[in-house]
Amino acid sequence: MDSRPAADPAAEPRVLIRRVLPGFFESMGIPLEQGRTFDLHDSADAPAVAVVNRALARVLFPREEVLESTVTPLGGDDSSRRIVGVVADVRSDSQPPDPQPTIFVPLAQDPVATSMGWAVHVRHGDPYALVPAVKDAVRQVDAGMPVYLVNTLEVLVANIDFRPRFLMSLLGAFATLALVLAATGIYAVLAYAVSQRQREIGVRMALGAQRGQVLSLILKGGLGLAAVGIALGFVGALGFSRLLSSQLYGVTASDPTTYLTVAAVLLTVAAAASLLPAWRAARVDPVKTLRR
Repeated sequence: MDSRPAADPAAEPRVLIRRVLPGFFESMGIPLEQGRTFDLHDSADAPAVAVVNRALARVLFPREEVLESTVTPLGGDDSSRRIVGVVADVRSDSQPPDPQPTIFVPLAQDPVATSMGWAVHVRHGDPYALVPAVKDAVRQVDAGMPVYLVNTLEVLVANIDFRPRFLMSLLGAFATLALVLAATGIYAVLAYAVSQRQREIGVRMALGAQRGQVLSLILKGGLGLAAVGIALGFVGALGFSRLLSSQLYGVTASDPTTYLTVAAVLLTVAAAASLLPAWRAARVDPVKTLRR
């Protein structure tokens, strides 16, 4: 399989042309949405055909029938090709914002490739156990063709996604540490406040305040601190999320579900951190407190 730009680099969107063999889409698990894929009849002497992905179909044929239309992929043999199939979008990079428009052509009809990638579909067993057999099969076709960089698809995807996954893991670790520090801070502030207000709490209870009311008073104090922090964090997040928008996938910089989920988690943690100081305040003995 070979790929390179199929159009003027200055043109938008940038289109890729990929030269593939029959069975490529089935081996890679790329769903066929319309028409057909390539077979052995798509030889060099057969009519020029092409398969496009859904992203390209949306760009070139937004209101037209895709199948049986023609497309001219620049950079190859520059011949017009009849579109015989449409396949689902597949991301070939580390999660770009949108799938890249792609044209697939049979390798037999445009054999321009300096290197090739072979996809072998293993139904059962260890994929690496078939490596010697695959190398022998390639040598039988061309003894001078080297076979290197043999990996499973899972390993290739993991290598592509390593950097963003590492960055997200690092951010997640710092976020967890910040959450623990915030909970510890709320607990410390409320515990200190309860120790300083024991006489006040004793007076309230002596005048008729119930334990539930005292518990609610301290919990409101902790949740109030959390609410102020969430409001300030929300404003800061809206500003800094624009800087991270290029690293986001599947969510927008102002995704409301994410903000609501984070706010709910922070309020839950704040309530848990406030519970012990509030319980201690509700257990204050007004008689002992007023005697001090």
